[in-house]
Formats: sequence, structure tokens, C-alpha cells
Amino acid sequence: MKTPFLGPHQEKVTINEIVDDYVEQYKQGGPSGIARVVSPQMQSHLKCLKAFFGSLLAMQVGTRDIKAFRAKLKAEKKANATVNRPLQLLLTAYRYAVSTDPPKLARAPGIELLEEKNVRKGKFSPLEAELVANSFPPYMADLARFAYQTRARAGEIRKLRWCHRRPDAIAVPGEIAKNREDRQWQSLTDDPLMRLSAVAEALDLSRDTLKRWIRAGRLPAVKLGGVYRVRRSRVLALLGNESEVMNATNLHGV
Repeated sequence: MKTPFLGPHQEKVTINEIVDDYVEQYKQGGPSGIARVVSPQMQSHLKCLKAFFGSLLAMQVGTRDIKAFRAKLKAEKKANATVNRPLQLLLTAYRYAVSTDPPKLARAPGIELLEEKNVRKGKFSPLEAELVANSFPPYMADLARFAYQTRARAGEIRKLRWCHRRPDAIAVPGEIAKNREDRQWQSLTDDPLMRLSAVAEALDLSRDTLKRWIRAGRLPAVKLGGVYRVRRSRVLALLGNESEVMNATNLHGV
């Protein structure tokens, strides 16, 4: 294999330099141009990364250094996901340095990540999730609802195809899953959508009241063909919690 030519400048580039370049590009929004803020979690991973690799020359970092970094974090009882995040940032920084014009580096090293078996858990209540979905453009709202219901990662959802659909579930092959394990998402039709007239009858409230609740964010709903629909599970939750119905009625009127 032919060794890439290294110019004098490339030989002097440090990890700190390529990481700082990537962070600046990240904050500017990358190709989308939408400005982003470096989260506290990302700042923590960057601090860990730069403390270990920062002053090293980028083109001299090799497999032995990567293994030493992984071993250090594992000795500190860090989970595989926590070990992977700074390494993913490092790999992205290398790739960005290679992609610049002119390239700051001649190549990016191969960085093997540890296997992750973490199970994603929802952090939003159904009401909060619906408020988030309603804040998106219509073409993204249903995708956000699907992601919340299935707890799926965005990367997995983007790779789904019609061939993955089963009569009562969606079969997710391991090759598109982050943990490389086959699994299934059960059909969401067990929680059907109800017409507003049926919801009004079940709750003994007027349609106008329900519409005010929806606009105020008190009642999660989706709009299909210009008509509101409400999940049956939400109606059952309200029927089982009379105080919530009374509080919403007192706030917004019947």
C-alpha cells in the first residue's frame, strides 16, 4: 500500500488543532449552516479526549494509543457508550481535517468502537413528546411521534424499508441496528386514533373544549386530513384520572 505524502505542515498538526477545527465547524452548523451549541455532554467528552490525546501529533496517533485510551476509561468503570463518544468525536475530527481544502491531514486512522447494548429509555411524558412533535414542520411531526413510540434511533429509522414491515410488527435487521442485534417493533395499531366526537362522548365534554385543550397543549392529538385524532390510551388515561379532567376544565373552561 502506498504511503500518503505528508507535507511539513501536516506533520506538525496536533490532535488539539483538528478537534478545535471540528468544534468550530460544528458550532457553525456544518453543511446545513444552522448554528449549534456544544452541549455539556459533548464538552465533557471533548475534555476527556483532549486531556489524553491533545498534545500528540495527529499523524502519529495509532492503534496502540487508541487501545490505551479505551483501557484507561474502562479501568475507571466507564460504560462502553461513554468510551465510544469521545472516540467518535476524534474520528469525526480526523475526517473533517482530511476533507478540508486544502486537506489538513492526508488520512484518518481506523478507530474501532466498542459494542453497545444500552437500551434507550424515553425521557418525555406522552404530553411532552406531543408538544415537541407539534413544534416541528408537519413532514417531521409524524417521524418524531414514531421515534417516541418505538424509542428508535434516527439512524435506524432512516434505514427502514418497506420490506422490513410485517403484519403485526416492523422487523429491524441487525445490520441497521446500532447494537447489531435483530429485533422487532410491535405494531402501534394497538393504540388506535379516535375521532374527536368519540373522545367528547367518552369524556362527556364538548368538541370545542377538546379543541381548546389541544391548542393549549393539554391534550396530545394528531391532525389527519385536517381533522384531529386522539390516541385511545390518552382517553383511557383521562377517564382514569378525573382530577386531571377537572383541572383542565377549570383552566380552560367547558
